Amino acid sequence: MSLKLPSNLKEQPATADVTNTHVRTPTTYYTRHRETRCEYQKAYYKVKKIGRRKVSKQAREVAEDKRRRELLGLRAPYSFSLLHSSSTPDPSRTEDMRTAEHDVWDRCFDLMETLKKTEGDDWRARYAETVQEWLDEHLSKAEEVRRTTALTSVDVELHTYRRIIAGLVQELEFIEQGDEVVTSAAEDWGLIWYGRRVNRSTFRQRFGW
Repeated sequence: MSLKLPSNLKEQPATADVTNTHVRTPTTYYTRHRETRCEYQKAYYKVKKIGRRKVSKQAREVAEDKRRRELLGLRAPYSFSLLHSSSTPDPSRTEDMRTAEHDVWDRCFDLMETLKKTEGDDWRARYAETVQEWLDEHLSKAEEVRRTTALTSVDVELHTYRRIIAGLVQELEFIEQGDEVVTSAAEDWGLIWYGRRVNRSTFRQRFGW
């Protein structure tokens, strides 16, 4: 019994011109397949990667959903180096610190609302300028505390300034990153004003204390 080959797979005569630029070569096919597979693996890695620390199934699913929405453009990614990686509240934050932070946060909010009405689309530049002035003032006050306050109480007072300074820096950086990142950070409970911990190591590298 013999197999009948399709006409397009029969051996061509030696004199036939078999050049055909429209035929998909194996090299081209596998190259495209490999590129597609690599793109899929990159996207899968970005969605699935959680880190080395163990997390619950629910936490993993929440993190994967956020990454998936970022890849689809439905959620704005953000970065802030002064934010501690732990999502737990700052255990060193006292009620007095919370009150002081919220006072500054209220000033930021009131300033933003006022500038949106008076400056129009140019409000961001004026907002950043004013917040930078407040940041400089708190940095100066913190330096004064370091020079004059007794060691027994300096840690608590400096941590008050550390948290306010980190909150103001976050305001400035998020203004540059776009309005949408505030929504993403709030969803993650990732705002210093919410009570998140400050990365003291990064803060020390940036400000010296």
